[in-house]
Amino acid sequence: MARFDVGSSDAISSMLDSGMPDALLELGLMYSAGRGVELDLVEAHKWFNIAAARGNEAARRYRSELSSELSRSQISEAQRRARAWMKQRREHADHQRREHDRDGARQMRAAIDGARGGRHRRHERLSGRQCLRLAGSVRCHDPEPRS
Repeated sequence: MARFDVGSSDAISSMLDSGMPDALLELGLMYSAGRGVELDLVEAHKWFNIAAARGNEAARRYRSELSSELSRSQISEAQRRARAWMKQRREHADHQRREHDRDGARQMRAAIDGARGGRHRRHERLSGRQCLRLAGSVRCHDPEPRS
């Protein structure tokens, strides 16, 4: 299991951002021992629960041990917090994915339009023809004579 040097809130933030089960287990250990943070067994149970949900076996054992020291209402609160954190994390990931997809599509359209537009602008200038861009296609024609 990986160990993380936690000395600041920046380190905790980076652990959360990683979302790795070992990092989440480490957060549970920190809260259960009051190491670098205030001792909070409900918060420790929350992090053990999340790490266990992501496949960390040690977190399952720690969560089980800790459950014997907590009341039902405390366990319920820890589970509620864990669900809320996981939901927020999913929503954030979905938002990031949508933004990434939107940016990628925008860049792709700009690249395609730039390639087509640039080529046809040169074509118009060199040939004296006019190019009309409609719905992704380009039609070039001779301009009508002016009277």
